[in-house]
Amino acid sequence: MEPFSADSLKEAFHELSAELRWQRIRAHVYIVGGAAMALGFDSRRQTMDVDALIKEGHGPVVEAVRRIGRRRGWPDAWLNEEAVSAIPRGKDGRAKTVYGDPHLLVTAASTEHLGLKSAREVFDLHDEAFPYDPPKRHSFRDARDILKGIM
Repeated sequence: MEPFSADSLKEAFHELSAELRWQRIRAHVYIVGGAAMALGFDSRRQTMDVDALIKEGHGPVVEAVRRIGRRRGWPDAWLNEEAVSAIPRGKDGRAKTVYGDPHLLVTAASTEHLGLKSAREVFDLHDEAFPYDPPKRHSFRDARDILKGIM
């Protein structure tokens, strides 16, 4: 499978919206990682999947994603929630709308959630988002390892 470009992601979201329209479903998908970077900040960036949190319309979105994947020869989980445990639960007030119509809203994580520049910022964001689950600071070798893991 070829990596997703910003254009192919927009096409996939348009197709997802059409699937939801047919079912009269309204959905909201919040994307992070490479897809958020490609659609929200750098249209030249490519990604192999769409890391997401399905905020509304969960069941219908998952089913439609599978159908679209099969039609296009993509993995069933081209849009998946595998990274959901790493997505901060706090509201991302600066999330950017990257696709929107009456049946599908797709928002991309803001730069505050993606554009961290130092280990201190990583730990601060983690502490804010997961206050009862402190990071294992001793497990990180240095700031470069941390930043590589989120970019």
